[in-house]
Amino acid sequence: MSINSQSRFLRLLRYAHVIVGRVVLIFVIITVVDHTLLTLTRVDGQSMEPTLHNGQILFVDLISPRFRPISVGDVVVARYAGDPSLTFVKRVAGTHDQPDLQEPRGAVVPSDSYFLLGDNPPFSTDSRVFGSVNKHLIVGRVITITIPSYETIKDWLDQISF
Repeated sequence: MSINSQSRFLRLLRYAHVIVGRVVLIFVIITVVDHTLLTLTRVDGQSMEPTLHNGQILFVDLISPRFRPISVGDVVVARYAGDPSLTFVKRVAGTHDQPDLQEPRGAVVPSDSYFLLGDNPPFSTDSRVFGSVNKHLIVGRVITITIPSYETIKDWLDQISF
């Protein structure tokens, strides 16, 4: 091997080392952020229409609910008490300090729970059915709607005439 080709090989090796190091660093950062600060979730069903649509992808803040209390009006992701592997998206309609004003009989909310409702009541299974949701089942607060659903994009394209 000539000195020139050895020099090129060493530069290529250093370059590969830098690339691999950066890829590993990016992977670690994404993993930490995804499991501790933010996560993504997908809307499943019509219960949150017209605010959220089936198939939309949402950013969920996992950390701020620990420091800033969840309050009436926040959209949250929660786990089902019967099957914690499943999650759902609903709006906080009542807390212990702020009872649900949308319920005619005024739901009583325990101090460690939230009363969650869908924005589309006829299509929503929510606290009116399964009762208040314990704060330990709240995954996080929805902070951003990122990607419209396929159906929404299709509707937009159908409205455009070429």
